[in-house]
Amino acid sequence: MDRRAYRRFFCALLAITMLTSVIATSAVAQEGENALPPGTAAAIGARRPAPIPTGPPTELALSIEVAADGLTNPWGMAFLPTGELLFGERLGRLNILSDAGVTRISADFSNLGFGTSGLLGIAIDQDFETNRRFYTCQGQESPARQQVVAWRLSPGLTNASRVDTLVDFERTGGHSGCRLAVDDDGYLWATIGDDFRASTPQDTDSLHGKVLRIDPQTGEGHPDNLDFGVDRDPRIYSLGHRNPQGFDFHPTTGQAWISDHGPDRDDEINALSLGGNFGWNPVGPAGPSVYDELGRSPTDLSIPGVIGAVWSSGPSTIAPGGIAFLSGEQWGDFDGALAMSVLKDQRLQFMRFDGGELIDITIPAELERSRFERLRSSLLGPDGALYVTTSNSGFGNDDRRVDSILRITPAGSDLAPPTAQRAPRQLGDPRVLTVAARGTTGTEQLLLEIDGEEVFRWNPSESNDTISYTHETAVTGSQVRVRYNNDGEHEGEDRNVWVDYITIGDQRFESEHPTVRSRGASENGARCREGTFNTELLACNGWFQYAEDGGN
Repeated sequence: MDRRAYRRFFCALLAITMLTSVIATSAVAQEGENALPPGTAAAIGARRPAPIPTGPPTELALSIEVAADGLTNPWGMAFLPTGELLFGERLGRLNILSDAGVTRISADFSNLGFGTSGLLGIAIDQDFETNRRFYTCQGQESPARQQVVAWRLSPGLTNASRVDTLVDFERTGGHSGCRLAVDDDGYLWATIGDDFRASTPQDTDSLHGKVLRIDPQTGEGHPDNLDFGVDRDPRIYSLGHRNPQGFDFHPTTGQAWISDHGPDRDDEINALSLGGNFGWNPVGPAGPSVYDELGRSPTDLSIPGVIGAVWSSGPSTIAPGGIAFLSGEQWGDFDGALAMSVLKDQRLQFMRFDGGELIDITIPAELERSRFERLRSSLLGPDGALYVTTSNSGFGNDDRRVDSILRITPAGSDLAPPTAQRAPRQLGDPRVLTVAARGTTGTEQLLLEIDGEEVFRWNPSESNDTISYTHETAVTGSQVRVRYNNDGEHEGEDRNVWVDYITIGDQRFESEHPTVRSRGASENGARCREGTFNTELLACNGWFQYAEDGGN
């Protein structure tokens, strides 16, 4: 083959390789939410950090139990000081997991923004026992915003009221990030994605592509946050991030670590430093109007002082979720190791580091391509167990309820689950009420009243949905009313709800029992009237009033 023929052959081969790379990368949706935006251009030959080599793996056998199931994309988790797990589902449900199971918390997420956002990170205030405050990182639908919100949780763990919006900025694209944590000094940290905008990760006047450190009472930046100059936001701790969805503090040094999604290569784990630039800069030759990410490393080595990753996935992605440092002698050789949930590659990955140097990676067989599939969040519990959420439901308002919270312990350990310090909610306790109800559209609203006072409000799903409420004192049936007050513009024509039954302790009250009085019921032409109609259907605005004899 002569030189010109060889050159033509080589050019053709290079073109085919580049085209194949672009097509393959464009097809990647590494966690079903990172689809590339229109106008994305390929950046071939970007400088890339070499993946860190690993040593021989150490064996780790696990015991796995399902702590909660029937969930839809459980994302943020945080333990209350009393042992209950506060967690959110991405489409806007807030819940408590206790020894009595999962209980819905009434909270207003009526303007929640979906897409790659939704109800994401959750953190508990350091002084929760006195101020009842917790925090969420979430999207807002109209106008489209990303927010960090302060809430107050009721003493009965039944209602959450919105107190303040601490962080609020425009959201136009994807990559929300949105993991929250509170450090030992009580400051609130938030990871923020780059919003699919090329200029934001390196722009110190933008919160996108950053990690924030703020005062949770005021929303102002930590006084020690680095001054980047005139055009800077004082809430920024570090910059140059793409879509960081994992966050934890090192158990001995207190240093903040994150996991960050790469584009089509180099997912990363970074050990953060104040003012550190971690190198994500998707501005290409076409300028900041084009999000130029294909083939580009998240660590642009041309940026002065750029900080490299302590681990990267190399030439392909695995889609990292949440991270959590393990702690306790029960973990043996893995005491101090970093556990990372993995979405696309469907596994739990344990990494041991010596300082910032990786020693080895272990992937237990029990959670590698297992029946639990995609793993989203990781959190070390006060009991020393690792809590991990699955992420197999759809996005947006897809409510398939196929996800779980897993409690993971080393095989053979005898760790007991955390126990609430207050009185447990157990069947037979006359303070505990449950309501089984369903709606027609999922937009109806039910209210639980005790002695004429509203104590709980929720939206029933289109299948029988059971909520639980614990009152301060014992309750009898005649004190309880379930009200429906969201019939729309045309009474009796818009929506319907079915209240199947309520329970108080171990006593069950059927709504169609002859002793139960209702208003707004539809039965044998007795539509929207008050009486005992032996029905569990409310076709109009109305209520069920339960009799003290039980109606079992």
